[in-house]
Amino acid sequence: MNDKAIFVWQGKVSRKARLAEDAAFAAGEVRKAAVAGDPAAQLSWGLMLLDGHGTPRDLHAAFKWMQLSARAGGRDAANMLGRCHE
Repeated sequence: MNDKAIFVWQGKVSRKARLAEDAAFAAGEVRKAAVAGDPAAQLSWGLMLLDGHGTPRDLHAAFKWMQLSARAGGRDAANMLGRCHE
């Protein structure tokens, strides 16, 4: 397993503040980590797409990203896929 974290919410105070105040910036950062293969970021990006948080709402893409996370073993992502099917 790779010990190097691709996606970490913790960081410098200024970065955390920017993530909190700028939804588009946060979405961009999460998307980068999702594309890099981080399952937690893939789920987060899927949720952002589902809700339209910092990015235009895209239900089809949201489902795709949640599937990627679930296939990597993400239980929360698998749960969200079930909820999407409801």
